[in-house]
Amino acid sequence: MSLGATLHIADAMVPSRGTKPFHALWRSARIRVARSRTAWYVAVGTGVVLLLAFIELWVWGIRRRPSVQQPQLVFVFSTGRCGTLHLARSLEAPGAYVTHEEEHARLRTRDVVARTYRGLASMRDEAAFNASADAYVRGAKAVYWNHLLERHNATRLVYTGHLAGVFGLAPSIWRAHRGRVRFVRLRRGRIATALSLMALGPEDEDPWSVRPRRWFPTPAAPFARLRVEPAAWERFNRFQRWLWFVDDVECRWQALRREVDADALWEVSLEELAVMDGGAKWRELAAFMGVNVGKTKSTRHNSIQSKKRVKQTFDEAVLREWDEDYRKLVGPCMLDDRTSYRWE
Repeated sequence: MSLGATLHIADAMVPSRGTKPFHALWRSARIRVARSRTAWYVAVGTGVVLLLAFIELWVWGIRRRPSVQQPQLVFVFSTGRCGTLHLARSLEAPGAYVTHEEEHARLRTRDVVARTYRGLASMRDEAAFNASADAYVRGAKAVYWNHLLERHNATRLVYTGHLAGVFGLAPSIWRAHRGRVRFVRLRRGRIATALSLMALGPEDEDPWSVRPRRWFPTPAAPFARLRVEPAAWERFNRFQRWLWFVDDVECRWQALRREVDADALWEVSLEELAVMDGGAKWRELAAFMGVNVGKTKSTRHNSIQSKKRVKQTFDEAVLREWDEDYRKLVGPCMLDDRTSYRWE
């Protein structure tokens, strides 16, 4: 039977001579109806196939696009000297680029610090700084971050260095890239961090010296939130000044927590990552950042010794005494105009 023919009881009956004309009309009508119905089925079937193909392409396109749950930008908020280079060497993932301190396509990081970051840190007040920082993040920094993503064929940039957080750019980054950025607060013990920062070089290279070489701000920075009176600052020894810096970074993190969505923040300490837990904390950290812990995870080394610097050692009782004196002299941590924290 040909395509489109449909067998009906009337087709099987032997027509009489008087009914032949009516039977012929009936048969012709049945064939036309069957053929039109078949054409309709073919059209519907073709439409369904095209719809399914469109859905498949649409789903494939969604999978190709960066997921809302997997942010494109991840920044580590830290003081430095707490394992940020170790993070950069230990994390990896297809489609992700992990870097420690890449700031410019042509300039060295130290030159970017000298030309840009110190200029921002010397702004006259917080309002002027915020305006300049917002413009910098939306302009030059966005262009460079996109350059890194394109250069490395990546959809996610993980930046473990301390500069963005230390020099006050985190709020501007959130305002410019809300919904596709996350922050990881990486801490180390206060006293251990201050001692490690002291070991970076001699005192005359500290950020508050006449000719600073270290990549850190001073209490005069417009984004500093831990207040300290000039008289108290003059009384601080070198350890206490570095302790102020460590606490000011924490103070600014507490202020950032009030502005950023909770699901875009994660906190961990260097000590937690060193716990014998089968790598559970490392996996939690990597999952939040949208990357993996490398199969050949880097072994952390003491870069102070590798840089041939002198590690700072003091009696524990002396350090505790210095810390207690410092807490009495340092001012409040100003989260905003009406909210502040103080050492109890």
